[in-house]
Amino acid sequence: MKEIVQKIGFQIYKTEEMMQLIEYIREYNDDAEEEQLNFYGFDMQRIRYSFDALKKECIAEGVDLSFLDNFIIDGQWNQNYSYEEKKDLLMKLKKTLELKEFNGDLIHFVDVLLQNVEVLHRKDTGGSLLRDQYMAENVSWILQKEQQRGNDCIFISGHNEHVAK
Repeated sequence: MKEIVQKIGFQIYKTEEMMQLIEYIREYNDDAEEEQLNFYGFDMQRIRYSFDALKKECIAEGVDLSFLDNFIIDGQWNQNYSYEEKKDLLMKLKKTLELKEFNGDLIHFVDVLLQNVEVLHRKDTGGSLLRDQYMAENVSWILQKEQQRGNDCIFISGHNEHVAK
């Protein structure tokens, strides 16, 4: 269990309490006959996971992502791409997915990458406000997804400062 918590990436989650929560969820899901509990990330900061999930889903759907080769290297943006190039390539992909009416998860993964591009591009103090706005949008997306599954509420764990906003 400890290795799972270590992979979360943020120090505030590397606690005994988080290990207990994950263990509880695992045990609950093992015994659940119908609905299982799910984990979602809502911070657009970790692009590696969104990009990996996007690639996996696109491959499964037969969507060619070869034009994004070397776009992200070792979980970071390739610095050879400008802000405009990143945004243009992601918008091109988003339009392709929307035209083919792929599921909202694929489009959301692209949106999260676009959010990251926008926040990193901001040089003023508005970047952290924009990040909190995007987190709120992502939490709303998660809630809508869970409501479609018949669930009325979600449990959020995050840094006090972000949740308070």
